[in-house]
Amino acid sequence: MHPFKVLIVDDELASQNLLSTIITNYCPQFSVVGSAGDLPSAISKYNTLCPDVLCMDYDLGNITGFDILDLLNIGKCVLILTTAFEEHALKAFKYQASDYWLKPYTPKDIVSALQRLVPILEERRLVSKWTGNELKSTTSREDAKFCVHTSDGISVYQISNIVRLEGEGAYCQIYLRDGTSNLLSKNLKEVYSALPGELFFRVHDSHVINLNFVKEFKKEDGGFIVLSNNDRLPVSRRKKQEFVDRLVRLQA
Repeated sequence: MHPFKVLIVDDELASQNLLSTIITNYCPQFSVVGSAGDLPSAISKYNTLCPDVLCMDYDLGNITGFDILDLLNIGKCVLILTTAFEEHALKAFKYQASDYWLKPYTPKDIVSALQRLVPILEERRLVSKWTGNELKSTTSREDAKFCVHTSDGISVYQISNIVRLEGEGAYCQIYLRDGTSNLLSKNLKEVYSALPGELFFRVHDSHVINLNFVKEFKKEDGGFIVLSNNDRLPVSRRKKQEFVDRLVRLQA
C-alpha cells in the first residue's frame, strides 16, 4: 500500500525540516510530499499534490493558517493544526481539525498522533476506491451504488433511490425514495461531485436533485421544481435555462 501523503505548511524552515525529518525517520506509513511557507505556494501544492494529511501552522507571518483554510476544499484530507499557542485549539476544531500539535515537536508525540490516524485514513482510502469504482462501472445500471464514509463505517445507497440532496453547511441531508433521510458528514459539493452528472443537477446553492424525480417545473415565484414526493425546491436564476435544457435532453 502506498504511504499516506503529507503536506506541511509552515513559514519557518526549521519547523518544516524538523517535522519532515520526524515523519520520514519514524513513520513509514507516511510520506512528506511537499512543504509551503506562504499562501500562494500552499494553495498550489495542496491542489496539485492532493495530500491525505495537511499539517497547517497557525502563524504564517502576516496571515494565519485559517486564512488559507478558507480558500481550500479540504474534503477527505485530514487537517492537523500546528502551533506554539494552545488558545487556537477551539478554532482549529471548528475547522474540523483532527488533531492539534503543540510546538516544539517531539518524535514520540508525532509518531503516536499519526498512528492514531492510520485506521481512519485506511478506511477513507477504501471508501474512495470503492465509491470511484462503483460509480465508474455501474452508473448506467439500476443497481448502481453510492458509498459514503461515516463515523460508524460505510453507508451504501442505491443511486436510483436518491431523490435529492440538501446542503447544511459542512453537512448534507440525503433524501430517499422511501421517504427517509440521513444526515451525512460531507458537504454538498463533495457528495454531488461523486454522483453521476447525467442524473443529478445542482439547481440551487443548497439543493441537488435527481432529474428522474422531477414532476413539474413552475415559472412563478422566480421558478421552482416539484418532485415526485411533492417537495418544492427553488431554482436559482443562473441555473434556470441549464436546468430546462437538461430536462429536454433527458426526455430525448
